[in-house]
Amino acid sequence: MQLENERTPALVKGDAAFIERVYADDYIVTGANGVVRDKTAVLADMKSGAQTFESMTNDVDKVRVYGETAVVTGRATQKGQYKGQPSPSPTAFTRVYVRRNGQWQLVANASAATQ
Repeated sequence: MQLENERTPALVKGDAAFIERVYADDYIVTGANGVVRDKTAVLADMKSGAQTFESMTNDVDKVRVYGETAVVTGRATQKGQYKGQPSPSPTAFTRVYVRRNGQWQLVANASAATQ
C-alpha cells in the first residue's frame, strides 16, 4: 500500500526517479488506451512530456499477497493526456508487485476504461 500511495503523486509530478526505483526492469503496462509499453518507454514518455497527469486518484479495492507477489486491484480517476489524447477515465486496474532482493517492484499494470 505504501508504494501505491507514493505512486500517484509521483506520476502527477512526473517523478522519473520513482519510476526508476520502483518499476522493475521487465515492467510492462497495458493502458486503458490499448497501448502496451515497457519501463523504458514509460520513462521516455514521462521525460518528453508525451504523457502527463494533472490529477489522479486511486481507490484500492484489495491487496492480496501471495508470498513474494502482491496483486492490487481498484479503480482510478485521472485527468491527463498521452500523445495529445485525453487519458481514459475512470478506469479499473490490476497491478502486480514482486519482492526481489527485499524490495517490492511493480512488474505489471493493466487498466481498462469503465463507465
